[in-house]
Amino acid sequence: VEGEGEDEIGRLAISFERMRRRLKARLDEMGLLLQASQRVASSFNLAESLPPILEGLRELTGSDLVHLALEREDPGEKHTEVYSAGSDPGNWAVLDPQVLSLTRGKGRFTLENPTRAKAVLEISSLAAPVQALTSVPLLHEERFVGALWLGYQQPHVFTPDEVRLLTILSGQLGIAVSNTRLYHRVEQERSRLTAVLETTPDAVILIDQEGRISLANPAAEMVLTGKAHEVIGREAQEVIQAEELKQLLKDQSADSHTVEIHLEKGQVLFASVSDISGATTDAAGRVCVLWDITHYKKLDSLKSEFVSTVSHDLRAPLTLMRGYATMLTMVGAMNEQQKEFVSKILTSADQMGNLIENLLDLSRIEAGVGLDLERVALVDLIEAVIQSYRPQAVNKQIALEFERENALELVEIDPTLIRQVIANLVDNAIKYTSAGGTITIDAHQKQGKQYLSIKDTGLGIAPTDQARLFERFYRARRQETLSVKGTGLGLAIVKSIVQQHGGEVTVESRLGEGSTFTINFPIHQEARPEQLAFGSETAEADD
Repeated sequence: VEGEGEDEIGRLAISFERMRRRLKARLDEMGLLLQASQRVASSFNLAESLPPILEGLRELTGSDLVHLALEREDPGEKHTEVYSAGSDPGNWAVLDPQVLSLTRGKGRFTLENPTRAKAVLEISSLAAPVQALTSVPLLHEERFVGALWLGYQQPHVFTPDEVRLLTILSGQLGIAVSNTRLYHRVEQERSRLTAVLETTPDAVILIDQEGRISLANPAAEMVLTGKAHEVIGREAQEVIQAEELKQLLKDQSADSHTVEIHLEKGQVLFASVSDISGATTDAAGRVCVLWDITHYKKLDSLKSEFVSTVSHDLRAPLTLMRGYATMLTMVGAMNEQQKEFVSKILTSADQMGNLIENLLDLSRIEAGVGLDLERVALVDLIEAVIQSYRPQAVNKQIALEFERENALELVEIDPTLIRQVIANLVDNAIKYTSAGGTITIDAHQKQGKQYLSIKDTGLGIAPTDQARLFERFYRARRQETLSVKGTGLGLAIVKSIVQQHGGEVTVESRLGEGSTFTINFPIHQEARPEQLAFGSETAEADD
C-alpha cells in the first residue's frame, strides 16, 4: 500500500502497510510452524526433517546462523548432536557446548551486548564476533532435550514476537526429538528381540486376546502347520498341531500352566503358557514358550533304567546276606558283643532293603505305570494309616488327630499309592516331632480337588532346605536330625505319586514351629489307558 504525505489518507496508508507487514509476519510464522508440524510428523529422520525447518526460521528472523544442539542421550557420548542452517561466519559452532550448558542451567537467555556476552561465553577465539544471540530450551515432559539458538553478526534487538515464535517452535521440536529418539530406541530393541527370537532354539508363540497368533519364531514351526510368518493372524487352535498344547491354551483357570508335549517324530517339548499383563486388569494375551527336552528325557530314562537294574541285582545278595546273618544265632551260642554285631548287620541290611524298594517304586512311578484307579473313600485310607502309626505316636507321646469334612465325595485314585503318600508324610511327621507334640491331619474338598494336609509341631525346616526338599536323596542336615534314619527318597516318592494323579505337593514350615505338608489332586482323574497295578511296602520317608 503506497502512501505519502501528512494528510489523513497518507497516515491511513501507512497504518495499512504496518498491518500488512504484521499480517505477513504472522502468516510466515504460521507457515513455518505448520511446516515444522508436518515434517516432524512425517519422518523419524532428524537429518531430513530439521534442516528445512531451521532454514525457514533463519530466513524469517534474518539471523546469520540457527543451531539446534541436542542433549546427549548417553553421558558417555563424546560428540554433541547438532543441526544447523545458514553459513558459519566465524566458527560459531564451537559455542554449541557452551550454549547447551547455559540453556540447561538457566533456561531461555538473550545476549544483545557483546561485552556482556564475553562474561558468559568464550568468544575471543571466534573469527567473527557475535553481536546478538538468543537461546531457548527444548523440553519434553519437563525434561531438557536440547537448545535452539540464533546468532547475529550485526546488532539485533529481539522482539517479543520473535521470542514467542522461538518458544512455540522449540516446544514442537522438543516433542519431535523425544519421539524420534523413543522410536529409534524401540526399533533398536525390536531388532534385538527379533534377532534373539530368530536364532533361539526355543519356540515362542504369542497369542492375542482373540486367540489369534500375533508372533511366532522359526523354532515354533515344529508345532505349527506352516511357516511362522504364514500363521500370523490366524486362530491358534487351527494352526497348532500338538493336541496337548491346544488343551493347555484352552485352560483359562490359572495365570500359568506347563505340560510335556510328545511329537510324532519322537521329540519331547516342555511347554509353559503364561498370561501377559495389560494396562487393565484383563490379560493382554498369552505367551507360550517351548523347550526341547528330548535329550534330557533320554538321559533320565537311561538313569532310571540303570537304577532299576542295579536295584534288582542288589536284591538277591542282600537277601542272602540277611538270611545268613539271621542264621548265625542258630549255629551256636554268641556273646553279647557278637549279638550286637549281628544286630547292626541286620539293621543295615534292612535300611539297604528299604532304599532298594524306594528306588524301585520311584522308577516304576516315574515310568508312568502302576496306576490302578478306583473310586474310594479317602477317609478310610487315612484312618487305616493312623491306626498303623498310632503305636509309634503313643511311644513318643505324640497326639495324632484327624480333622475332616462331614461329607467327602469319593475320589478316583490308586489307593495303594495314595496310602503310601499318606503313610510317608505321617511317618515323616512322627520322626521329626518331639515328645508331647501334635500331628493334625486335615481333609477337605474344594473346586473339584481333594486337599489333604499333615501338620506337625516338630523341628521345622529351614527355607534353604525347603527349596530342595523333594529332590531324591536330599536330607536336611542339622544337629537335631543327625540321629533320624532315612534314605532321602520318601518325599521324592510322595511328589512323583501326587504328580501322577495330576496334583501337586507343597510345604510350609518355620524353624522351631513345625511343618505343614499339603497335597491336592483332582477328585476325578482324566481317562487313562489300563495300567498294571503294583504296590510296595510303605517306604521310609524323611525330609
